Amino acid sequence: MTAADKRELESVQWGVRSKKNSCAADSPSRYEFAVAREFFQELGSPFHVVVALKAADEGNLLRPKYIDKAIEIEDFLQYKLKVEHDGKWYSYSDFCGTQCETSDAVSIFLTMFRDQQMKGTKHVKLTYPSMDVFGHHVYLANNIFVVTVNNLSQIVEESRLIAINFHAIYNNESSAVFEYSQSTLKDPLVHVFCTSEGLVSEEVRRTGILAMPYLGVTFLILLVFTMTTTLRRDPVKSNPLESFLGVICPILSLVASFGHLFWMGFEFLPIVTVVPFLILAIGVDDVFIFIHCFHLTNDKLSVRKRIAETLADAGPSISITSLTNLLSFGIGIFTSTPAIYTFCLFISVAVIYDYIYQIFFFSAVLTLGGHREARRGNAYLCCMTVPPPTKLEKNEKPSWIVRKASKILDVILDAWVDFSLSIWSKFIVGGVMLAYWAVMIHGVMQIKVGLSSEKLFLDDSPLLELVRMQTNVIFKEGGQVTSFLPYFLSKDVL
Repeated sequence: MTAADKRELESVQWGVRSKKNSCAADSPSRYEFAVAREFFQELGSPFHVVVALKAADEGNLLRPKYIDKAIEIEDFLQYKLKVEHDGKWYSYSDFCGTQCETSDAVSIFLTMFRDQQMKGTKHVKLTYPSMDVFGHHVYLANNIFVVTVNNLSQIVEESRLIAINFHAIYNNESSAVFEYSQSTLKDPLVHVFCTSEGLVSEEVRRTGILAMPYLGVTFLILLVFTMTTTLRRDPVKSNPLESFLGVICPILSLVASFGHLFWMGFEFLPIVTVVPFLILAIGVDDVFIFIHCFHLTNDKLSVRKRIAETLADAGPSISITSLTNLLSFGIGIFTSTPAIYTFCLFISVAVIYDYIYQIFFFSAVLTLGGHREARRGNAYLCCMTVPPPTKLEKNEKPSWIVRKASKILDVILDAWVDFSLSIWSKFIVGGVMLAYWAVMIHGVMQIKVGLSSEKLFLDDSPLLELVRMQTNVIFKEGGQVTSFLPYFLSKDVL
């Protein structure tokens, strides 16, 4: 097996796991999927590739030149496109097994439509959704879409989209079909699009991988913001190093939680890529609370006393928020959907580790910062000592801009306090709250389930066009139910 085959096989297996992770453990689809796998057990797990044909001008595909091109493409995919397996080259027709008929409907329809126009073929009724070919009914609604039929005879006149379903018992053809579809995007007549479990899973995995660099950007933005907002005019009171190590705490908690869960055997899912962004936000919020409470303590007290007061003030706040986050995400652990369960488990464990690092690691960092302040060490160069301010510096008045800004701030705060204590504020706040509740309830009543594959892909994904066709056209127009009947059914039951 070549490296490409192994990669495709891994993608398909990963795609199957992704489907399982997206539905509840007690979902009927799990049982139905198990029945289907048992039914096809003799031929192995069927591998499904969807190929869609669309005119370059988005017009009718049944025009003379376009239908010839469509037949050529279908014939190429069926018999001429070769893939390697165990050192030998095969076409789709060599390993489709009993599934070959599923892709023959398009070939029969296109050939009969062309021949009927040119030769006037008899005994053929190209009606929709099923056509009659020499007395045999062939279902077309799974293959031709955006169809225009004659109002009287129901004969198909136009079709703007054709889909071909290839089912095989080997897992290495979709990459070859995908490469061929990409080569047709500049064709003047017909464009080809394709998708499969392996291709979809590969795109979802690519989306998750490409999202990871944004974590570094987010980290840098939060780091710069945190360090900048903790700076003061007094180099002794500034906390750039402390804030830097504070932002490191969420990263340490991520490494610890992910390592812990991976060690326990949990798999990485694309939805888990959201966890680092959430933990960064939660952890940085705790850093600000810690530093603010530390600055509120009396700097004339001992470092031990200052840290004790800091933990007494910040500890309950951090504990309550961490507990709230843990309960909010922890509830999802008890859901039966593996994807939600895994996400909630990862974020919950990360919250626990972040709390531990904040209480034990960051409090130790603040302790070292307190010792630096006690000896008047420079916040930017810890090895340097800042001399105490002279009487002249202590008596120095702030600049005109600072005094003006302070007066404006005092006026705003006084006005806000007066308004907050007035009787009108209660009516206004109550009215706003009722309006908010009304809008919220209305919004909840309008919720619609809109989870689709296209929301998992990047904007430049080559699969996006076909996924949109499936969402907007194929899944709405076509549809066929496959029923599996128990072998022990008797004629009386039937």
